[in-house]
Amino acid sequence: MIDIFPLFPTVVTGISGLKTSLPCNITPKFEDDSPALVLWYKDKSPTPIYTLDARKIPFDQARHSSVDSLASRAHVTMISNPPGSLELDPVIDADEGAYRCRVDFRRERTRYTDSKLKVIVLPGKPIISNENGHVLRSLIGPYNEGASLVLRCEAEGGNPSPSLTWWRESVLLDDTYMQVTNDRKVINELSIGSLQRHDLMAALSCQAKNNNISQPLISTVTVDMNFPPVCKLNQQVIYGAPLNEPINIHCDVEAEPPEVTFQWSFNDSKDVEDSLTYESNLTKSIATFTPRKHYHYGTLLCWGRNEVGSQTDPCAYKVIPTGTPQKPLSCTINNRTSVALEVVCLEGYSGGLNQRFIFEVYNVALKELVANFTASHPIFSAHGLSPGTLFLISVYSFNQKGRSEIWTTKVSTLLNSSQKIPAPEKDWFGAFKPVLVLLCAVSGGLVLVILIILLGVKFRRKQKAERKSAATNNGEENREESINLKTSGEGYTPLSMLDDERCPDLIPEMRSTQDGDIFFHCDSVRWPKNAGHIPMSSSRDSEQERPRPALDSFVPQVATVHGLSQESGLRVKVLPSSPVLRRSIPGEVMELAVSEERNTEV
Repeated sequence: MIDIFPLFPTVVTGISGLKTSLPCNITPKFEDDSPALVLWYKDKSPTPIYTLDARKIPFDQARHSSVDSLASRAHVTMISNPPGSLELDPVIDADEGAYRCRVDFRRERTRYTDSKLKVIVLPGKPIISNENGHVLRSLIGPYNEGASLVLRCEAEGGNPSPSLTWWRESVLLDDTYMQVTNDRKVINELSIGSLQRHDLMAALSCQAKNNNISQPLISTVTVDMNFPPVCKLNQQVIYGAPLNEPINIHCDVEAEPPEVTFQWSFNDSKDVEDSLTYESNLTKSIATFTPRKHYHYGTLLCWGRNEVGSQTDPCAYKVIPTGTPQKPLSCTINNRTSVALEVVCLEGYSGGLNQRFIFEVYNVALKELVANFTASHPIFSAHGLSPGTLFLISVYSFNQKGRSEIWTTKVSTLLNSSQKIPAPEKDWFGAFKPVLVLLCAVSGGLVLVILIILLGVKFRRKQKAERKSAATNNGEENREESINLKTSGEGYTPLSMLDDERCPDLIPEMRSTQDGDIFFHCDSVRWPKNAGHIPMSSSRDSEQERPRPALDSFVPQVATVHGLSQESGLRVKVLPSSPVLRRSIPGEVMELAVSEERNTEV
């Protein structure tokens, strides 16, 4: 029984002119089995194009035969993986088509392997020509700067038709190609409107490609150019020169061809001819200039000329008096580890003299210099530093005239893996900050207390002034006011308490009136001559124990006087209160206690 495999065939792509293999599985499933006959068919032909016959002999001695069209190009190999593949070397475009491999085993059923061969025909190598049709190869030109350039690329043949693209190195310049069907050609034209200096020796390539297996076919031309313009970029343009001392100024130009003649001038002035000399070599010229007067400081001009033309814009070099160097520029920390720091700067203007650079590293916490280097270029590295430490970096330059400004920054080395993050550093202000806060608080409190005391004294003085003024204004009324002291068996009514700050220590002066009233003046009490002896209570407690008389509607305040008889008919003038009343008797002074009660009449 014959197995037929109507599966999707394996697609094999071959490049015309190269070797191609078509698969066929001849490996038996059983160890004691082997192929007896292998037949290869192409398209719908019933006749095999290749036969491998081992029906009567061992398979490794099988007889090979092929049709004439394959001749020596076809061979079934036993060493391929898997073995039995049909190799076509080289493959041609006529080999394209459908293939079937039939294998008859001695025991196993017949096996089929289908495949489809697609043959790619490479196009011809691209041809580059100019706009006049002249074929260009390798170096082309020279072209003058600013000239236009048109290049035409053609590729013929190929199956499938190729793409045609222009490249400069690895940069795609143009992929707009067109096909000419009748001639089986593909054309792409590259146009450059104005050649620039960067186009000098540019490699322009045309690539033809119609598959992803083989490398593209490439043709390349290199553009040669002529240049008049121009000053070379990134030259030193400022020179410092001491008076009456020569300096060398370098003038570099870009030119093609490089045979250049030079001319120098100082601001178009003629009086420096004996101070300026120069020598040239191809695209470089070195002038020796000696400023002899102060107005010789200015701008030197340099022109170059070759066979293409003269330099349009001259190179300008400024000559200035020498001075201190400029501060180092664009300093950065390039590398930072736990034990090392690296600083890279750009050189500033040297002041017209040779300059050197100084690199200093300070330990901020210890306030000490830990590294110090001097070099001719501002590139420094410090090693052996403490991990996790804050450092102050300083970089500056100096020459014979003096020192530049200093570039500084603070940077910390990295921590070791075993280190903890250090506590932030405290300066003297941070250390004394709690003490300062406490002092400020105490000072503020003292100032506040003093202000309160001053305000209290001022307020009290104001109150005294108001009371004195009120007493003066109301003196006559107060003299006419009185209360009747009604005596009882246990005591007498109180007189008003005198103001303890108005003559508190005076002994009352007593005077009697016609109706027997008592008046007092300036905190004194005037008693009638027949008032007799007024006994004093022994203590305040006794006063508090006695019952107080009822209060009437009398407005002035009075104090209780103990021991006064009812027959005395004593009337007392009440002035501002006082804690005691005093009685003056020849050879004897008596004090009468005054209670806190006011406005009392007994």
